[in-house]
Amino acid sequence: MKRKILNKQKLWKILGYSPSPEQLAVHNSTARFRINVQGRRSGKSYSAAKEVLPYLLSPNQKVWVVAPTLDLADKIVREVKQDVIMNLRLPIQHKKEISGQMHYMKLAGLNSEIWAKSSDRPESLVGEGIDALIVEESAKVKKVVWEQYLRPTLSDKEGWALFTTTPEGFNWIYDLWQRGQSNEFPDWDSWQHPSWESPFFKDDI
Repeated sequence: MKRKILNKQKLWKILGYSPSPEQLAVHNSTARFRINVQGRRSGKSYSAAKEVLPYLLSPNQKVWVVAPTLDLADKIVREVKQDVIMNLRLPIQHKKEISGQMHYMKLAGLNSEIWAKSSDRPESLVGEGIDALIVEESAKVKKVVWEQYLRPTLSDKEGWALFTTTPEGFNWIYDLWQRGQSNEFPDWDSWQHPSWESPFFKDDI
């Protein structure tokens, strides 16, 4: 992922974001494909929004957030919107919201845009080259969607992908996770942490 982007640490300092050690490991990885498996309420979606933000704030970037439903994709895009509009007060050229859900946002002057997309409509995932991809709750996304629709979109621009998910057993995401643990796949990196390791998890029992 050798591309010039805004300095992550300086941007996060402005926003008051202090990653946990588990989040920082994902942020600091230079692997093109990253698999982040964590338990519920661990902050993986929040950190994914913070990871993609420096790219969106760099010129001519196209970012997709894909999830099994638009509700889940909106969770990350809405966090990005909060940082861009409310916290950084940056001008927006165009945005599309339907029933309170963010579908699309383009930043004025940068020609960079972010889209929320649902994997249950694979016909909407063709025909474009993108720079950055977040696959939220990726273990619930069908393998064919990644192989036939999402992976090709990263080829033209040599884009990168971050898979975030809660554990779902030994499915295709587990196979990708194993790549991240192997020296035979230098473009891949992976992590697994239970919820209780996260400072964002509240034990109410």
